[in-house]
Amino acid sequence: MPARNPLCKIALSYLTGLVLGYFLFNSLTPFLIFIAASSAASLLLMRLGKLKFREMFLCIFPLLSGVVLINLHSYPLFPPQHIVNYAERYRLAPVDIEGSLTRPVEKRRDNSVLYIKAHALQTELRRVPAEGNLLVNVNGPTPPLSYGDRVLLRNLRLRLPRGYWNPGGFNYQAFMARRGIYVAATLWKDGKIEVMARREGNGLLSLLYSFRERSASAIDKNLLPLEAGILKAMILGDTWDIGQSDRQNFARSGTAHLLSISGLHVGFVAFFSYHAILALLKLTMWIHITLRGTPFRARRWAALTSILPVVAYALMVGDKPPATRATIMVVTYMVARFLVRDKKLYSA
Repeated sequence: MPARNPLCKIALSYLTGLVLGYFLFNSLTPFLIFIAASSAASLLLMRLGKLKFREMFLCIFPLLSGVVLINLHSYPLFPPQHIVNYAERYRLAPVDIEGSLTRPVEKRRDNSVLYIKAHALQTELRRVPAEGNLLVNVNGPTPPLSYGDRVLLRNLRLRLPRGYWNPGGFNYQAFMARRGIYVAATLWKDGKIEVMARREGNGLLSLLYSFRERSASAIDKNLLPLEAGILKAMILGDTWDIGQSDRQNFARSGTAHLLSISGLHVGFVAFFSYHAILALLKLTMWIHITLRGTPFRARRWAALTSILPVVAYALMVGDKPPATRATIMVVTYMVARFLVRDKKLYSA
């Protein structure tokens, strides 16, 4: 592998660390022993001159980082007030949770899903501070809610997400943990949602989610239900208005991938953003040359500024893995275009 492609070594070492940490160290003790032994061996080899700092930075450090990050993710150290510590204690008793919405409400066919960042937990006897994220299934009507709203959920039933039902099957508990959610809850019809404050979240995310809600509302008002559901799925990633029969028709025709946000959608956003910004820059290029007498590198700056709409679109549609992967690839490519990097097979 060419020596001037250090990112290849870093990426391979990091991926190796993730694999080792996930499959070999299934508890905290061997993980800590491995980290201590690897660090001591690396320092000893550097002291003896057998290992250079550059090699350690390119290989050893990314490998250890991968092992550390995957274990911190798989076996997090929860503080005493984390919501996961209350889930077992109050598993059979209804509790009240005060928290904020970290994402827009997901309206499904039979229920609604709320993503809540907990602030406090209240029982019949006391009120205690709480932290951590939980997923709440609401089996009943929900008031109008938006990202950042602070709510009080009454009569919640807490539970820990279940893991494997069958060996080798889908691990729902691990799936939720990868999203930072370690507790689930259900709000039955005897529960209640009280809105305490509106839109206390991040201003940029509030703007993006508000644009998404207005877009979905405009689509619903101007199209028939079937067409509106398909268009919302293709643009916004909202697939819950598409019936089962329509999903099967898309699957039979081999076009089911169009209903989920993927690299195709992110690629369209990147393509049109780049060419629109490039056209705008070319229109203003003569002004720059006239005022400063120097050429303006329109293509480089178009590549760099087109990153903004791509990232904004990825944030708006949510943390979908295909969109996230495509966004990382697009950002990397656009930065390389801006830096005028040569095309290399191993760096592609």
